[in-house]
Amino acid sequence: MQWTRFGTVAAAAYLAGGRVADARRVVAGGTAASAARGAHGHSAALLRLEAEILLAEGDTGSARSRAEQALAAALELGALPEIGHCHRVLAQVAPSSEHAPAARRIFGELGMAFWGARV
Repeated sequence: MQWTRFGTVAAAAYLAGGRVADARRVVAGGTAASAARGAHGHSAALLRLEAEILLAEGDTGSARSRAEQALAAALELGALPEIGHCHRVLAQVAPSSEHAPAARRIFGELGMAFWGARV
């Protein structure tokens, strides 16, 4: 599981391809496997991907809640790229104006132009 980052790579690929049900299945498996192994370093990404799945399914309220949980976990870990991704998702679901600029700033500082352009 660690080679696929507890399913986060596959889930992101499925989401990019519009295969939301497959992404949900992989995230559920990755969440269970990371919990069983105590691999808490993947919790932020798994929560954020779950938020993206919920958003794709049209459940904005639940997506926002999961994205906020993901951001808290990412901040606790100090994982800047994941913090940026959490802000990117929150910019889509939260009325606050802080998330889009925060995501752009983080992606800019890290040289992640691809993601910065998608905020």
